[in-house]
Amino acid sequence: MSDRSHPLGSLQDIVHEDPDAAIEYLPDLVRYLRSGSVEERDAASQILAEYAQRRALDIVHALGRLVEPLYRHDGRVRTNIAAAFAYVAAEQPSTIVEIEQSGQAHLTDAFAEVLRDGPEPARTNIGETLA
Repeated sequence: MSDRSHPLGSLQDIVHEDPDAAIEYLPDLVRYLRSGSVEERDAASQILAEYAQRRALDIVHALGRLVEPLYRHDGRVRTNIAAAFAYVAAEQPSTIVEIEQSGQAHLTDAFAEVLRDGPEPARTNIGETLA
């Protein structure tokens, strides 16, 4: 996000400079993913993917709330959220199974949707998650 005065621009800086501090903003990222503008959803998903790459285990508790954005037809959001799942699966594979078994989110359905209709990078990320 180019506008650093926007909260997401500031958050992107925080993720790069101090990942420990960024975790407190995770609920804001999820909120932007669910109800933000197209630009905000794109930026939030990118920030989330970057954060997951650096600190995958910090987002485990938020993964259930990230299933719904996988259903979005926006390729960048899907790709970034799928990347977040892949980073977590690489660190703690049991988390993915636990989400599905909890019944709170239909993760398998979301993964199938992405594999069927998602852009290639998102399909690759889901493949890595399942592997």
